[in-house]
Amino acid sequence: MNSNRFLLLSFALAIVVGGVLLGLPISSTGGSIPLVDAFFMATSAVCVTGLSVLDIGTGCSRFGQVVILLLIQIGGLGIMTLSSMILTMLGQRVSLNRQDGVTQTFTSSHGDRFGTLLQRIFLATLAIELLGALALFSVELERLPLAEAAWHATFHSISAFCNAGMSLRMDNFIGFRDNIVVISTLSVLIVTGGLGFTVQQFPLCPVAQ
Repeated sequence: MNSNRFLLLSFALAIVVGGVLLGLPISSTGGSIPLVDAFFMATSAVCVTGLSVLDIGTGCSRFGQVVILLLIQIGGLGIMTLSSMILTMLGQRVSLNRQDGVTQTFTSSHGDRFGTLLQRIFLATLAIELLGALALFSVELERLPLAEAAWHATFHSISAFCNAGMSLRMDNFIGFRDNIVVISTLSVLIVTGGLGFTVQQFPLCPVAQ
């Protein structure tokens, strides 16, 4: 299967699985989410559009929120990249077509070994999202219990970095409009994620040499 067909089918599969999971009673705080809404939310999360037909913070259970966050991360990094990372970690061979697809997505240089490129993408993503979560956690802890503050910080850091535009807050951060820490952190995450790995010019990120 060529890389383009694999990418298309993988996104479709992620949306179907995500929609089914979000349609389960365990994903909602008040009965099952209507199937059309569940598939819409799954599609929006994977395609990181920021559109939502329900309030994620109150309408979705923690399980449903985790499903949405995973779909956001899948859409933000790309299914081809994630599947290649998993195969590499399991010691399986990644096809040349898929290697070429990932390489063209994240760098214009073919100088890096494929495994090195995947490692740098993973470490850069983890580091940026972790730093963003830590900055947001310091603010969330002022209004939420420890575990809840950590979850909110993690969700919003990943959502911002992946440019998903989804939030657990009903006001979607309007209440933090005067908080320089929150606004600055989210702005940096959004811009960094939007620029992508090709043009990020700091050491953690894979850039064309």
